[in-house]
Amino acid sequence: MAAVPDASGPAGTPSTVPAAAAAADGSGVADPLGPEPANDPVGGAQRPGLFGRLLRAGATSIMATVLSHGSYVALLGFAHANATLASTIAFLVGALFNYFVGRRFTWGRKHRPHPIKETLPYVAVIAAGGAVSIGVATLVQHMIAPMGLTNTERTIVLEIANIASYGVVFIFKFTLLDRFVFRGR
Repeated sequence: MAAVPDASGPAGTPSTVPAAAAAADGSGVADPLGPEPANDPVGGAQRPGLFGRLLRAGATSIMATVLSHGSYVALLGFAHANATLASTIAFLVGALFNYFVGRRFTWGRKHRPHPIKETLPYVAVIAAGGAVSIGVATLVQHMIAPMGLTNTERTIVLEIANIASYGVVFIFKFTLLDRFVFRGR
């Protein structure tokens, strides 16, 4: 295994740390998120460990959710949009953010994405999750239509259903993306 010099050895003698544990900046300090030994050969980025990827995916997912649900509530509450249209637009806003930020931050991808090996599978996984959330929004809208809710009540009920649907598919999507789309080489 290759090693990176570390000036912190006893009595001025250099010690070494495994290259896989060395920081990308060459400081020799291990990544606290636990990098995997496999590097991304195309982009040259160190892939974080499983726990680190899960934390990072959660963080980018929260940011994408804020953008997505902000769009959803704005379209429902202020534009009085149909739940299916609002959910579709909100899904696209979140999916685009998650792709560009998530692939870099969560999975350490810096290179241009391969359209067949990365982009197409990503679209398939995310579209399945989006179809679930759009389907839930449409179903709930049909269920609450006869209730005569005010616009505010309708927006709140539909938003709760939308958040619940995203929460249910998070781990499923993360697993598929991590193991098949952005897997270590």
